[in-house]
Formats: sequence, C-alpha cells, structure tokens
Amino acid sequence: MKPKQFRVFLPLLAAAVLAEGCGDEDNPTNVVTAPSAPTRVTAQVNGTSDILAWTPGTGATSQVVTISDIESVEADRSQTFNDNTTDAAHFDNLTPGGSYAAQVTAVNSAGSAGSGLETFQITEEEPTFVVVTGVIDADETWTADKTWILDGPVFVGVDCGRDPAAPLASCVAVDLTIEPGTTITGRRTPTDGNARSSFLVVNRGSKIIADATGSATRPTEAQMIVFTSDAPRGARARGDWGGLVINGRAPINSGDEAAGEGGSGLFGGVDDTDSSGILRGVRIEFAGDDVTATDQLNGIALQGSGAGTTLDYVQVHYNVDDGTEPFGGSTTQTHVVTTGIGDDSFDG
Repeated sequence: MKPKQFRVFLPLLAAAVLAEGCGDEDNPTNVVTAPSAPTRVTAQVNGTSDILAWTPGTGATSQVVTISDIESVEADRSQTFNDNTTDAAHFDNLTPGGSYAAQVTAVNSAGSAGSGLETFQITEEEPTFVVVTGVIDADETWTADKTWILDGPVFVGVDCGRDPAAPLASCVAVDLTIEPGTTITGRRTPTDGNARSSFLVVNRGSKIIADATGSATRPTEAQMIVFTSDAPRGARARGDWGGLVINGRAPINSGDEAAGEGGSGLFGGVDDTDSSGILRGVRIEFAGDDVTATDQLNGIALQGSGAGTTLDYVQVHYNVDDGTEPFGGSTTQTHVVTTGIGDDSFDG
C-alpha cells in the first residue's frame, strides 16, 4: 500500500483588492478585506454518505466545501454555496474504507480563508441515521437505534378530508410509530433549496404514536422521545427547524376547514372525537419559524385536533414562536411544560 499523501486542495484566490472610493485617492472608502475562516467543521458519517457541518465565517460572498481522498485515489469533490449562511453539505456514494479530509473555505473579492481540516473514514457499518423527506405514505416505525432526520417539510399520510365517513379519494391514512428513546432532528438547511424549514405534519386521517411509556405515567429521561435541531450541542438555537403540526378533523371556529400556517395543509372537520394519535413523553426543542409577522410555525400546532388525541407529559423548549397553539379542535393538554419560549408559552 503506497504511503498516504495529503494535498492542499483549495488554492487561495486573488490577493486583496481595494474597492475604489468616491473620495480622495489617498483615503479610499469601501475597503474590502478578506473573510474570516469558517470554524467548527464536523463530519457525520452514515454508511457511504457524510454530512459536513460548520460555523460560517464573516464577510464571505461564497463558501466552497471540498473533500479530498487522503489516499489520492479519488478526485476531490467540491460544492459551492453563493452565500455566507449555509452551514451544512451532503456528500454521497463515498468509497467504503476510504479516508477523507474536509475543508470549508470562505471567499470574497479580497481573498479567501480556509477552515481547519476535518478527517473522517467511511466504514461498511449499517447507517446510524435515516433521512426522511416528502410524504410518508405507508405505516412506519422509527426505532431508537437510529437518528431520524427531517429534511424539509415531511407529511405523515395524505389529507383524508374533513369527514371520516366520506374520506377524499386521494386519502392515504398512515400510522407513524416512534419508539421510546428515539431522537428526531430537523435540518436547519434542507437539501431542497426551495424549502424554508424542516418540520413534521400529521395530516387529517393519519396518526403519530409517540408514546414513551404506554400508559399515563411519567417517563424517565431515557424513555423521552426528543425532537431537536441537527446542530451540535452548544450551537443549537431557536428556530433551527420548524416544529410539529397536527392537523385534525375536529370542528373549528373559522368555517368547515382552514389552511394551516407555514404551508402545513388543511385542518378542521366534523368529528369532535377525532384522534391524531399520542404524544406522551415527548420533548420538542429549538423549533419554530417566523415565516411572516402573521404566519408562524410553533413548537406544537394543534390545528383542529380532536378529543381523541393525547397530549401528556410534553415539554416544548426554547422555541422561536409559541410553545403550543391550538387552532380550534378539542384536544386536552395535560402535564405540559414550556421553557424559554420566544413568544407565548400557550397561545389560543
């Protein structure tokens, strides 16, 4: 086996350029300086894929993410982002057993600044996380041995309409079961650039069964089902992802049905006892999204959810908008606590 080599794979761009000022030539204005380097680069390996995350530097107009095969067998792979806010990149189809080095470089017209190198290896072990996108159109169980990553808006089932006795022709009723001790994360930067936030919606007619104890008893910390940000601990913040929305078929006070906030779909109906499932022993943290001043995603939005829905031993922590907010419906909330909420703890 030939000895490992290492290459510097991101050459510096042009030297600093001073933008022309509109005043005295000896006192130019609008001086452009090179950006500061990105920091805290981390790699999360999943089978033959890798997610790189970092903290952007300042002053960049674009960022370049490059991974290099340390064995010099493969060509470098790069992704360019024309902003200074993107903080994650995804690389797929990497070589099992391969060793890689990653670097993020901030770029502007005055130059560039590269982060420190992050090295990682691709193993042939079973993936430790599962990325979930789009519509869940069949019953699923999310197990505690993996981390489940919401990438953009994720919908449980397809809307069944307002009347359970007359479901829509397009109805797909799905049960999403989440085991005790499971962690679900929402991506701060969805892969689909058209998606503003990652969030989970339970459509009318479908159910979420996130039951940490199986009975009306207080869960232990190990049993808790946690929805959180995909940022590293210590770097998480309000609004990292969108939160949880439950659309039910119970009556609402704004007509037969209404459109949910944040593009979360229709809710409301004729069944006051409608059940959208169980949330028991669940913590939702670092969620919410102020889409506009009047259109916000909350920690938990109960949109027309019925009396058959259980909400018990639930915490919403450090949310950007409301902790929980019911829009009509008849769900009872018991043993619910909110902490560090950006707006109302309990809205209504």
